[in-house]
Amino acid sequence: YTLKSTPPEWFLGFGGSVDQTLLGNSRSAASLRCGKTSRHCSSASASFACLSIRFNFMGFSLKSRNAVTIVADDYVKPNGIGFSPDETFLYVADTGRTHDPQGPAHIRRHEVTADGTGLTGGEVIAECEAGFFDGFRMDTDGRIWTSAGDGVHCLDAEGRLLGKIRIPEVVANVCFGGAKRNRLFITATTSLYAVYLNVSGA
Repeated sequence: YTLKSTPPEWFLGFGGSVDQTLLGNSRSAASLRCGKTSRHCSSASASFACLSIRFNFMGFSLKSRNAVTIVADDYVKPNGIGFSPDETFLYVADTGRTHDPQGPAHIRRHEVTADGTGLTGGEVIAECEAGFFDGFRMDTDGRIWTSAGDGVHCLDAEGRLLGKIRIPEVVANVCFGGAKRNRLFITATTSLYAVYLNVSGA
């Protein structure tokens, strides 16, 4: 399975109200033109999406070059995925509500086994009350910056809501970028937003 991408040519702008104390000094509207994809962006969620598409929405682990092993098979539609900074926990968003109004819209947390080949746990740590969680990223202190129907939610490692970056569109994904990895790029329904934070991406 091959992903092909075209460098974005959209006009990027930041708008909407902000009530997150972790934001940097860039609280006013700002815009820029981007001709290339940020070299700091991670493709982890895209890679997991490929596995999900190919393997009927189960969680898989690439144990070795030639082996793929199921490590979790109780998800409806696994979506965003990310490790804690020390890689002891794996967080996965389940967006089953996109196909079933009674489906899940939460983030679960697994503990990674000592040998790195399996998972334990899988408890729900956060339920989304505004649409559903989609793509997300972790910062260096283990906070989760996740997409949602009303913007970006910042959660602590236990899933408690710390604050929001309010965006006037449904948000699909986020990515840390910039020289210090402290600029959060936010993809929404029709726009790409960016804001500087007082934290850096993991």
